[in-house]
Amino acid sequence: MSVRIALGGAAEEAVGRVLPRLVDEKVASGITAQDPTLWGAAAETDAGRRLGWTEAVATDRPRVAEVAALRDELRRAGARRVVLCSGGGAARAASCIAQSQGADLTVVATTDPARVRAALGDLADAAVVLAQPPGAAYDLDAHRRTAERAYADLGIDPSGRIVVVAEAGSGLASAARQAGLRTIDADPAVGDRFSALSAAVLVPAGLAGADIAEVLDEAESEELNLAIDDRSNNGLRLGAALGGARRDLLGIVADGSHLAGFDAWTEHVLAGSGLLPVVLQPGAPELRGAAGDLQVLRLVADANGRPRVAANEILLSGSLGELLLVIQYAAAVTARLLGADPFDESVPAAPPVLPAPSFVEDGVEASLPADSSAADLRSAVDDLLAHAQKGHVVVHVSGDPEGLPLLREIRTALAERTGRPVPLTTGPVTVSGAPVAVLQLTTEPSDDLAVPGTPETYGGLTRLEAAAAVAAYAARGARVLALRLTTPEAAEAVLTATTARKARA
Repeated sequence: MSVRIALGGAAEEAVGRVLPRLVDEKVASGITAQDPTLWGAAAETDAGRRLGWTEAVATDRPRVAEVAALRDELRRAGARRVVLCSGGGAARAASCIAQSQGADLTVVATTDPARVRAALGDLADAAVVLAQPPGAAYDLDAHRRTAERAYADLGIDPSGRIVVVAEAGSGLASAARQAGLRTIDADPAVGDRFSALSAAVLVPAGLAGADIAEVLDEAESEELNLAIDDRSNNGLRLGAALGGARRDLLGIVADGSHLAGFDAWTEHVLAGSGLLPVVLQPGAPELRGAAGDLQVLRLVADANGRPRVAANEILLSGSLGELLLVIQYAAAVTARLLGADPFDESVPAAPPVLPAPSFVEDGVEASLPADSSAADLRSAVDDLLAHAQKGHVVVHVSGDPEGLPLLREIRTALAERTGRPVPLTTGPVTVSGAPVAVLQLTTEPSDDLAVPGTPETYGGLTRLEAAAAVAAYAARGARVLALRLTTPEAAEAVLTATTARKARA
């Protein structure tokens, strides 16, 4: 066991105050025993269906040999690399494992036409994995159809190259079996947010060449510590620090850690715990003179190797498998302390439709909150920030954030105006903390891509995703300003609207 946690200031005080209660209430053994009542009556149904992750190491150990045999089979068939189509926590965890071990895994976690075309346009030397944990709020049917068509155009039998990981009986699994694709059943008791050690993650990472046996061995070495009701329990200690410090914002900083992408995965998991997490770079301006409600989780090479810990910080280090399990336990503990449902990944039941634009300015179609009277972009952004609780703002991008010009500058401008870090999220809504103000951005693709066998396009799917995000945030009590960028110049107009006015001389 190599997990190290160093605490400073409020985090240290919180652990001293909260940890004994967590031990007395037998929270650790309750999580391990899959007690669904730990998060209150409102969360009991979700928890009752989604606690299988606590035994994922034992459940998925047999997959190691299965994945190794399948990897050899795919390589003999000419597949020298792997493309993963997934989303949410599964995509982030698989990417983290692959990157940290130097494995070649291309991840498609978007409906952006350009990204899909680039990843699935030439599959001559690739295998494709479609991974959808139970209850995941993203649909992969379009990606399945596109991959099948791509292989067919190459004269390659898709059944020899496509692997589907999904819950038995789900729409994706049923369609895959009907098409004759290789299908691996996902554990029905493990949802997307807590899927890091499940088949949806281990299969694509292992097929890409990652040593998933090592990851499981590392996680197993930490299991006993996480199961016992003791003050040395790392999941309880970290959860007490995160949930007991009474700070809404959590900055996650990769600062010397060898775990590539672990910060992004951690952000996704903790977004369901009642906090508002945001990934920050080590030199981010938000870390200087940090806001009073900001706590920092710093991922380092050795948490015990630094001479001092800043007053608002937690230092965390350990091996990959250990920390994947520790963070999941800590998220569950934090959610209990903050009264959140960490297993809620619900989406609007009916297909949503974006509200009609309130106005159009410089290629930006703006859909305002119902009670807003703003008539231009500047006043619309001003109105959004004026209603932000404690200044908390989230930027949500539907589509591909890498393809959105000036996104970094827009986010920075908002952080400077609010004096707080601004989380950037994509895909299905995961934030469960205090109500926030949300700037929702959607780009219009210059070259759309049809979904084979349907009247749909990937651009249309992105617009549906945007509408679902607006509806989900509104259902959580957030105020949403939705902006659809229809021209390449539209991002400049958004940046101008978000940038603080310069004082007159």
